[in-house]
Amino acid sequence: MTTFQKVHALLFHLLLSALLPLKITASPRTEAEAIVKWKNSLSPPLPPSLNSSWSLTNLANLCNWDAIVCDNTNTTVSEINLSGANLTGTLTGLDFASLPNLTQLNLNGNNFGGSIPSAIGNLSKLTFLDLGRNLFEDILPYELGQLRELQHLSFYYNNLNGTIPYHLMNLPKVSYLDFGSNYFTSPPDWSKYSGMPSLTFLALDSNKFTAEFPRFIMQCHNLTCLDISQNQWNGTIPESLYSNLARLEYLYLTNCSLQGKLSPNLSMLSNLKELDLSNNFLNSTIPSELGLCTNLTFLSLAVNRLTGPFPMSLANLAKISELGLSDNSFSGQLSPSLISNWTQLTSLQVQNNTFKGKIPPQIGLLKKISLLYLYNNLFSGSIPVEIGNLKEMVQLDISQNQFSGQIPSTLGNLTNIQVMNLFSNELSGTIPMDIGNLTSLQIFDVNTNNLYGELPKTITQLTVLRYFSVFTNNFNGSIPREFGKSNPALIHIYLSNNSFSGELPPDLCSDGNLTVLAVNNNSFSGPLPKSLRNCSSLTRVRLDNNHFTGNITDAFGVLPNLVFISLSRNQLVGELSPEWGECVNLTQMDMGSNKLSGKFPTELSKLNQLRYLSLQSNEFIGNIPPEYGNLNKLFMFNLSGNYLSGELPKTFGRLAQLNNLDLSNNNFSGSIPRELSDCGRLLSLNLSHNNLSGEIPYELGNLFSLQIVLDLSSNSLSGALPRNLEKLASLEILNVSHNHLSGTIPQSFSSMRSLLSIDFSYNNLSGTIPTGGVFQTATAEAFVRNNGLCGEVKGLTCPKVSSPDKSGGVNEKHGVGKRWKVHISDLLKATDNFNDKYCIGKGGFGSVYRAQLLTGEVVAVKRLTITDSDEIPAVNRQSFENEIKSLTGVRHRNIIKLYGFCSWRGQMFLVYEHVERGSLGKVLYGEEGKLKLSFGVVVLEIMMGKHPGEMLSRLSFNRDLSSMEETEMLLKDVLDQRLPTPTGQLAEAVVFTVTKALACTRVAPESRPIMRSVAQELSATRQAYLSGTSDDPSDHLKTEDPI
Repeated sequence: MTTFQKVHALLFHLLLSALLPLKITASPRTEAEAIVKWKNSLSPPLPPSLNSSWSLTNLANLCNWDAIVCDNTNTTVSEINLSGANLTGTLTGLDFASLPNLTQLNLNGNNFGGSIPSAIGNLSKLTFLDLGRNLFEDILPYELGQLRELQHLSFYYNNLNGTIPYHLMNLPKVSYLDFGSNYFTSPPDWSKYSGMPSLTFLALDSNKFTAEFPRFIMQCHNLTCLDISQNQWNGTIPESLYSNLARLEYLYLTNCSLQGKLSPNLSMLSNLKELDLSNNFLNSTIPSELGLCTNLTFLSLAVNRLTGPFPMSLANLAKISELGLSDNSFSGQLSPSLISNWTQLTSLQVQNNTFKGKIPPQIGLLKKISLLYLYNNLFSGSIPVEIGNLKEMVQLDISQNQFSGQIPSTLGNLTNIQVMNLFSNELSGTIPMDIGNLTSLQIFDVNTNNLYGELPKTITQLTVLRYFSVFTNNFNGSIPREFGKSNPALIHIYLSNNSFSGELPPDLCSDGNLTVLAVNNNSFSGPLPKSLRNCSSLTRVRLDNNHFTGNITDAFGVLPNLVFISLSRNQLVGELSPEWGECVNLTQMDMGSNKLSGKFPTELSKLNQLRYLSLQSNEFIGNIPPEYGNLNKLFMFNLSGNYLSGELPKTFGRLAQLNNLDLSNNNFSGSIPRELSDCGRLLSLNLSHNNLSGEIPYELGNLFSLQIVLDLSSNSLSGALPRNLEKLASLEILNVSHNHLSGTIPQSFSSMRSLLSIDFSYNNLSGTIPTGGVFQTATAEAFVRNNGLCGEVKGLTCPKVSSPDKSGGVNEKHGVGKRWKVHISDLLKATDNFNDKYCIGKGGFGSVYRAQLLTGEVVAVKRLTITDSDEIPAVNRQSFENEIKSLTGVRHRNIIKLYGFCSWRGQMFLVYEHVERGSLGKVLYGEEGKLKLSFGVVVLEIMMGKHPGEMLSRLSFNRDLSSMEETEMLLKDVLDQRLPTPTGQLAEAVVFTVTKALACTRVAPESRPIMRSVAQELSATRQAYLSGTSDDPSDHLKTEDPI
């Protein structure tokens, strides 16, 4: 080598040396400086011991610093253990290069955050690294793959994300690897990840892994514990897992979205001690080969889709301690041979399946069991008395089955039991007195059975009892007076739906822990317990449907946690205290059907969480405070059946969440607030039986959600029905009856397709009733007492008023070339439902009204004085109608024109030509001296052969001369002289007819007979011309008699 070559080689060596990192020689000072510098970067406060010992002034005692361990030479730091120190900070400030001899770094259970520095790869001697239970985030640095001495590595429970660097798979000595509870995701390709020959523990649980099952796992042949649960692996369990991982003792695959069948190859995992396949979609029976895993102590197949009975091979699992098979579709019975071999069981959970049959008495062999869940199956028969042998039992739940018979007294032997759920069965008999022995009992629930009798007094011995539920049984009698006082831990009491009586124990809430008290639907009586007043822990109170009495004014104080209270259907008196306004969490308040009185306190408006308020059927008075409009979460508001008065608050429009508003049966007055239309979620509105007046606001038609009912009946509302109501397309019940509404029912109402019930009765409505929708099936009762309504409704006709033509129609010629046509609805509208102001005369036959039609023509309408035209026999009514039809065709200069007639809704009407001459008397005896219109005048003219005006005038004059002798006038002299004098029965008929005709022409209208009487008597003469029973002397006239 030449000199030049030697020099060149030397320079290259020096340059290479300069580029390589210098190897730092560890010294106590450099290590101490690195540690103190890191300490100073952490967020205060620091543990006192750490603060005092980690100091450069204490450099001589470095190996004695808190959490610091030195190596065997006691000259260099080898371990830092700060687990559970509650430190906050990052690793950025720690100079890893200054700690080259560090073998263990344990920061588990702190609040370290930020990224994990890549410089951590400089800790080449590190064997133990635990950064679990912190707040580290970001991705893992691939430099971790340089820690070739590492054996234990944990990142459990952080916020790390991204993919796991495949470089970590090259760590040859790692036996424990925990990536659980982070946000790691699957790499695009698992093929870069190789098996780890030393690995015995691998946890990938609770991350964001998806799709393909990691293949590298099957190459980790020494695994004894594998936890990859709480991911979305999908698919099935690879069969290679069973053959490649035969050393597995713990396998956790819960909640992995696994599908398919349970493999018989499970038997290859004969070393398994714990197997958890719960919360997947496995859908097969249990393979009998599972019984070969005889080392199993924990087996959970819960929450899958497994079916069928248990294979008898499971009897081989003699070491099983915890068995969870709940929430599947297992069936069949629990075999005695299975139960008798599972004597090591401490927990048996088979709830939510379809097991049936009796529980075998061998259940008494499970003397180590502390938890037995058999609920929600089809088990039947009696509860085995042998259960009383299970003295280690802590929780027993056999609810929601079909168990019958009595509760065995042997349950009193379970002195360690804390939970006993027997509800929803068919148990009968009484609660055993031995229940008092269960001094550890915290929860006792036997609701919904057939139990009866009184509650045993021994329940007062259950001093740690927190939850007591016996609702929906047949219990009776009183509650032990010391109950509650002797049970200071009581939180929930459910006594509802029984036949309990007497008073409630006075000290139910003496210790202020009670949160729920439900005693509704019993026969309790007397005052409310005084201990409730200051029971501030109460959240839910149900005392409804009992016989409680007494004054509630001061029965309840400020209950800040109360959410629900119902006192309805009792006999309570008193007023609502303003203190209710301080129960700020109250969402439901029901005090209906009592005898409460006084005014509503304004303070209730402060209950801004209130959603349900019912104070109906009491004796409250006064106005509704307008501040109640601030209850903006209210959806049910019922104040019906009180004595409330005043106007409805316009502030109700603020109740935007309101679904149901019932203010019926009060004394409210004034108009309906238009602001109610702002309650856009209203389903039901009932304002009936008040004194509301004015028009129905058309804005109510904007309550598009109104569905159940709109009831405005029994008020004093007037005006027309708003057509806008047609927009209530979901409304089922509409009631506006018993008001003063006028106008027509809008035809568009027939488009309200959801309507099931309508009522327009007792108003002043007129016109034609709509024909579509609910109107097609409505009956006359929905329209009665309107007078002006008619239509195609069952029991209600809408006739046309005029003379029928030959074809049965209602048209008649009127004037040259003119058709005259009018409906009863036109007459009703023209007379405002026959209002007295249109009446122009009254007589014994009825009242006459002036009616100006829409055409401008004026007619006279006589409404006959007949309570019900149906009372006239059909044959007589037909005869009357035929005669009236004949009269419509009569043309006589002295007879007022009859246009037509009708019979409608039990009444009869005649329509005449109107003569502007004042009263009927003036028409009969007016300026021209001619009589018109009267039925009697027509009959007399026929009988006399001439107009009877002169004769009637003489008769009228003679009647007025009360002090003078009347001039005699013989009947035979006034009859038509052109005809022979009648004799016999014909003479009697003539006398009778003339007598009735004269009666119909009496000057005083009230003295004229009603037409109904005339029609009936004329009809009767066809059978017997003269009855001879009348008290009227004129009825006994003969042709020779004077008139």
